[in-house]
Amino acid sequence: MGGLGETTRWVSVVASLLVLVMHMIGIELRCMHDSC
Repeated sequence: MGGLGETTRWVSVVASLLVLVMHMIGIELRCMHDSC
């Protein structure tokens, strides 16, 4: 079935997307605090 391999790949993809989103939010917040 290849369930574990698929799951691991999806988890890594989702994790990298989350990191990217957190990074973008961090930049937005920093820009709001000190005007870029």
